[in-house]
Amino acid sequence: MSCLQYQVGFILTHGACKQRDIDRLAKLGLCTTSKSISKKLSSWEAFLDSEILDIKKNWSEGGELKYQLIGLFDCNENKTQDVIQLLKGLTEKYVPMKDGEIAEEVFFGGDRLTDERIQGAQNAMSNAGSAKESLKGFISKIEDWHRMMNFLEVQTKGENHSGLIPD
Repeated sequence: MSCLQYQVGFILTHGACKQRDIDRLAKLGLCTTSKSISKKLSSWEAFLDSEILDIKKNWSEGGELKYQLIGLFDCNENKTQDVIQLLKGLTEKYVPMKDGEIAEEVFFGGDRLTDERIQGAQNAMSNAGSAKESLKGFISKIEDWHRMMNFLEVQTKGENHSGLIPD
């Protein structure tokens, strides 16, 4: 088994993938059949909700885990004004404040487009009077699993074009 196949198998075994991604990898010959992976993921379905509730409970009770699930929002990312309004609302709810100023910045995760839009909204508000008004309470970070899948696909195609036979 190659290192690449091991990494793909590890990712699939630990979830975080959609059926179409598993099927794409199966076509490339990088993983086991999609049915076996689907069975594995469906076996986790019963306890995933309880795990998420436990995370939320630990966080709200002041445990060691500092993670807040904020969900999805109906916001047009193509309109900077909508993103600014979203960030203002999230700043009020989730960014720690002390004497009206930002006490600590928090991470805001999303795909590359979301990251770009968050930074664009922050740049648009950069001339505001305070850090809070400038929306500086968020550090955007990319959580893009599909980008990694595309990277693996390109890497594998490159190996096949060079005449190498995958393991």
